[in-house]
Amino acid sequence: MGAAGLAALALGACGVSYADPAGPSDSAAASAASSSASPTSSASPSPSDVVSPDAGVYKDCVGVLDIKPTSVTWSCGNPAATVTDIRWTSWGQLSATATGTLTAKGGATSTAAIELSDPTGSDHHYSTLTVTPKKGKPQIHKLT
Repeated sequence: MGAAGLAALALGACGVSYADPAGPSDSAAASAASSSASPTSSASPSPSDVVSPDAGVYKDCVGVLDIKPTSVTWSCGNPAATVTDIRWTSWGQLSATATGTLTAKGGATSTAAIELSDPTGSDHHYSTLTVTPKKGKPQIHKLT
């Protein structure tokens, strides 16, 4: 087994999942392999980057699982059903919270708070998305 295969195996054992079903690229695997071989590295992930192996996941409208996505949607093909530029403040087993940019009908944008909650299924994907525009009421969307 090559370095890329060993790195992918090691990362998989740590509970890392990929939105790309092919897994990490060769360069990402090589980077992971070289960084794990360097015991003198003192870099540690920031607390906001650490995700528990039993944390929930986001499942997009075509079924791809992701952890801490940079955008979420609740209606495929509808640009007015999207939050982009997401900055996660928490990501846990029962819920995840963030802020991002909500695109409204007509293309207007505003800051919004978002919460993913109610994990379900064997993959523990969040089933509820609550979007609260800066000037507006919470909008609750069921995710499938």
